[in-house]
Amino acid sequence: MPDLNSTICRYVFLWLLIFFLLSIPPSFASVHESVYLIPKEKCDKFCQLSRLAPKEKEWMTDRTPGVHAISVAEMRTPSFKKEQRYYRSLWQYLRTNGKQPFKYEWSGSVLADVFTHIQEETGIDLLAHKILDEESDWTWYILDKDTRDKVIEKLEPKKYQEAQLKEAYERSQERMYKAAAIEFKKRMTPDVIKKLEQELGKEEAQRLLSEGPSRREEFPERGKAMLDGIKYLYQYLKLIDDKNVVLVHFG
Repeated sequence: MPDLNSTICRYVFLWLLIFFLLSIPPSFASVHESVYLIPKEKCDKFCQLSRLAPKEKEWMTDRTPGVHAISVAEMRTPSFKKEQRYYRSLWQYLRTNGKQPFKYEWSGSVLADVFTHIQEETGIDLLAHKILDEESDWTWYILDKDTRDKVIEKLEPKKYQEAQLKEAYERSQERMYKAAAIEFKKRMTPDVIKKLEQELGKEEAQRLLSEGPSRREEFPERGKAMLDGIKYLYQYLKLIDDKNVVLVHFG
């Protein structure tokens, strides 16, 4: 049984915490996406029903992240059942008034990476128009005609290749890890660094401080999944006009 109070365990925990805070995009700690093409007036009505309002600040800077575990007893309470009926009615509203003409076969977390890639490559944040219910942190994003016009030509699938997308993702992750490692190193005292060098050896300790833990993604289809994501978004963007918008949710 490892000593959880050891220098190494404290190091790993703090490093991962810093990496989490630096790297996770708002509301992307999920693996499922919901995308709906919907008339603007129906979208406005959905926002009213859902108590969704524009929000400029990032969720991670507004709130302390946490997970609320629902007990069996709580699930049986009238208030919880009422809340579940409320959300079921909202999803039913979307199914009735919106359309999902396309399907994404990969994880929603990969689609989130596609949004990040588009912003890094084009400078256009497709998720800039965020709406949320502050009480529940239920967050959606609206893609409208203005968004469409800014990015539609840059997002033509023929301009992208699987290998290039995979390489771009890996470079982005590398920068993210290094930024987290630099931030962590700033918080390390000379005494702690010395202890790390004693426990790991100087060379390995310095590598960890400069690069972070070794990592390798076991996802050889990364490039294809991201290209499919670009095709998926491009199809939806083409359907946006003066009367229709696209709603996006990760959850």
